[in-house]
Amino acid sequence: MEGNVAPFTKILVAVDKSEHAVRAFDYAVRLSMVTGANISVLHVVTPPVAGEEGVSAAQLADSLRKEGDHLIAQLKSRVEMQFGIRAGETTTITIDYLIKEGSPAKVIITSAKQSDADLIIVGSSGTSGVKELLLGSVSHAVSNHASCPVLIVK
Repeated sequence: MEGNVAPFTKILVAVDKSEHAVRAFDYAVRLSMVTGANISVLHVVTPPVAGEEGVSAAQLADSLRKEGDHLIAQLKSRVEMQFGIRAGETTTITIDYLIKEGSPAKVIITSAKQSDADLIIVGSSGTSGVKELLLGSVSHAVSNHASCPVLIVK
């Protein structure tokens, strides 16, 4: 490892509605305040395979996107209340909010590459043992396949 490691300049933090993801978001903001890194907050909506009875797949996808919009609004409010950073205000850091569709791990990895992120921050899945072995986890897949460092926040 080289002796001089540059500070992070672009952080991608993946969020969902979990407590671990909110902690990852807070950590990304605190780290950015120290390093001056820009943050891209990414929420991935997994497209439904089929709608439930009486609900079309398109309606379900629209509902999931609206939930994502609500989550982003909550995070914007959180960053303003906890860190004093208002949306659109000029500060030492920039936070962009994105919602994309697809397989969460693949979208996170692809988005990090496309944005030249030098750090990905994700919340731990909270799964372990047999459940993680059978289902896998987004944080595990991202940490194994990302081309930049990955910080998993518990």
